[in-house]
Amino acid sequence: MKKSILTLTTAAALLLSATSVPMSVWAADGQSAVGSVPAPAPAAIYKLSDAYTVELIGLTNERTEFGTRLGAVVRYTNNSASLARIPDDELRVTASDGTVYTLTGSATNARAVPAKSSQVLTYMLTVDRQDDLALTGLAWVNVDMYTYPKTETMNLQIDVTGREWRGGLGAAGQSAKRIAWGDTFALEGSPLQYRTVSLNTDTSGAKPVTTVKLLVTNPGFQRETAPSLSLEATDGISVYSGTQAEKAPVAVEAGGQAYVHIAVPTDIGAQLTTFTLIENYTFAVAGGTAAASGSTAGAGAGTGTGAGPGTGAGVLSIGRISFDKPAESAAVSTEWKLGERIALDPMNKLIHPGMEVSLVELHVAKNEEDSYQTGIVKLRLANGSGTTLAAPNVAVSLVDRNGSVYPGSRQAAVTPQIVPNAATALSYSFKLPLTVSADDLKLQLFDAQTIAPYQSLLAEGKVEAQSSLPDNMHWSLYPLQVNNNGLIVQNSLVNGMYSYQIKLDAEIVQQPDSMLDASTSRLQFDLYDSAGRLVGSTANVGFTGAGHLVNGDNVISVNASTNQLAYPVTVRVYETFVDSNNETAKRLLAILQG
Repeated sequence: MKKSILTLTTAAALLLSATSVPMSVWAADGQSAVGSVPAPAPAAIYKLSDAYTVELIGLTNERTEFGTRLGAVVRYTNNSASLARIPDDELRVTASDGTVYTLTGSATNARAVPAKSSQVLTYMLTVDRQDDLALTGLAWVNVDMYTYPKTETMNLQIDVTGREWRGGLGAAGQSAKRIAWGDTFALEGSPLQYRTVSLNTDTSGAKPVTTVKLLVTNPGFQRETAPSLSLEATDGISVYSGTQAEKAPVAVEAGGQAYVHIAVPTDIGAQLTTFTLIENYTFAVAGGTAAASGSTAGAGAGTGTGAGPGTGAGVLSIGRISFDKPAESAAVSTEWKLGERIALDPMNKLIHPGMEVSLVELHVAKNEEDSYQTGIVKLRLANGSGTTLAAPNVAVSLVDRNGSVYPGSRQAAVTPQIVPNAATALSYSFKLPLTVSADDLKLQLFDAQTIAPYQSLLAEGKVEAQSSLPDNMHWSLYPLQVNNNGLIVQNSLVNGMYSYQIKLDAEIVQQPDSMLDASTSRLQFDLYDSAGRLVGSTANVGFTGAGHLVNGDNVISVNASTNQLAYPVTVRVYETFVDSNNETAKRLLAILQG
């Protein structure tokens, strides 16, 4: 990430004019390469040569399955008026036990930097040791191989005690800065500002996935690209790694904002409490070989390799910011009313601003044959944009008062497009424990498309379920209401077997702007005998297509044949739809005597 020229020049000017910087920071040519590590310098930018200043962006000391990975990320700034070659110095780290290791530069590191600009270079080394290693010093050493014996000149050495990142499988006690949830922060060397805005857990897949959304703001005057980020998260027992959900780099225009999502897969039941934001830098091995040779110098010198076994490239990860999950007091307080437009995230990339989304139904009820409650949520999508829009892929979850999340299964048949000045309905089914109260729920809407297979929060609000008591005269299944003007069950005897039919006098009232098609909910009629045994059911009866319900008289065949007449009978009427799990979700509308 480059700074603007103005920023770099100003910083360099201030540094060069400073009189309080100790001379030990500005190491003179000819200084011995063996010596004590200087005290921490008061400035973050150090003079390396007449043309160059350097800034240590990050230092890593991470234990891996291959050993201990040491790495450094350094910004080189050319303060001269012309292109200048980066000094051919070795970059060496000193351990607390006196061991000195020479880091290997990435094959993609720049060799020269244009005037008044900067470049970030990465260095890495993997050493075969698993003890508790701490880094105390970093040095730039020029080695003249053309003299005998070779001549080493210390150009710069700095104290790095406490500045290393020891994440991954390494020891605890990190250099990452602690902040509170929702605080604004910046990463070293970047003008971009970040803020945590939402955290949600998706339990619909094989493993739970917790997604953290970051709002990125660019207060500068030029376009900036956010660095590659990841997360380490813990539940106090295990550490889980998360990766950025965006497949392409996230660019933020000057004065603009964008989102970065980081998804963390966890074990079932894990409750993440603490998160550390990781900035990742690419390290490439010369020639694409599996590892690059490294060397050591000084007391206790050993051997090591570059990125480690594998692909010829590696990632140098540095922990930047650590924060805890939001407190319960930060929970959502917005209440959603049926039929009112839901205020969606204005930065979302899924739903057109002219598309109005509202909650039109929320029912929670226990069906007789089930040992759980069935929840039904129905959203209304109204297109007021003046142009035909694709139906967005919105995912829905219900959250109970204890924070348990229940993902909904969307109806399988979905209207592909919504024409102007028209609306369609999307239904979702939920399986809820019997202990969940229908009066204290939170509804969450997600964009299930932009960062698929992960989800991004669109909106969340407190909701209260509607009454689920049957209404024998008026069956409400948005966008329709079916008024029952009379229902009787007829039977006939053929070849010693009884068959059954339902005769329904219906009045169908449709919302004026609603679209009816194959995605619209259907009706199912179940017949029970006097002992409560199921006699038979009708096929799902729709409102479009062949055999659909009409205003007036309807004759509906029941899939039942008995050798004894079932009488009297009870008719249970359900709203049904097939969900994305290929299961039929149903909601009881009426209980009638046939």
